[in-house]
Amino acid sequence: MAPAAPDATEASAAAAFPRFRACEPDVCRLTEDERLVLVVLAQRYLHQERRPHPVSWKQVAEDLARIAPTRGWSPGIAAHVVVSVRVRLAAARTDDNLADPEADALDHDLIRALLKNTILMPTDLDRLWTEDPE
Repeated sequence: MAPAAPDATEASAAAAFPRFRACEPDVCRLTEDERLVLVVLAQRYLHQERRPHPVSWKQVAEDLARIAPTRGWSPGIAAHVVVSVRVRLAAARTDDNLADPEADALDHDLIRALLKNTILMPTDLDRLWTEDPE
């Protein structure tokens, strides 16, 4: 199936998330580290489990250490990466009722938004099985 045209994708994102502006590249583009951490955190969603939830920060750090052992991942470093994405997306919100971007409950919402906007996709799971080229 061919990917949707950019304007159609932006329109569907705006319709699905009326509190967020269309996914602008400077807001929604993920760095490689951000994508890797989010894929590990969201792996249950990407595997399309029936009732997914984010994996623990301890598990995130263990998976990242296996995938990219030279990077020195810890639960705190991984969490900091996710918080920076949350803060960036929260800044793009158009409503006045911003939730605390540090709240743990936002992991679920963040992952759902990234999936619905096709920023994260099941094909990103391939990153979990690829060794760091360093």
